[in-house]
Amino acid sequence: MSIRNAFYVLLNEYAKQKDLVLVAEVTVKTKEGKNVMPDGTLKDMLRQDWGYWESKDVENKLADGLRKYYLDQIN
Repeated sequence: MSIRNAFYVLLNEYAKQKDLVLVAEVTVKTKEGKNVMPDGTLKDMLRQDWGYWESKDVENKLADGLRKYYLDQIN
């Protein structure tokens, strides 16, 4: 959890340089209508989404999560 908080601060500082803000745990609706909640969402001043951050611990397989996400996007 401490690494997650440190990464949040680091990513938010980077985002500020790009006139973005990192908002924690905002529900996002996918094209299929499913609600997902990434750990962070990068937003601009118009509240448009520019990117998402999802942290994984050692028990989770990042590649499996990404594969599932991209398969959901094309189906």
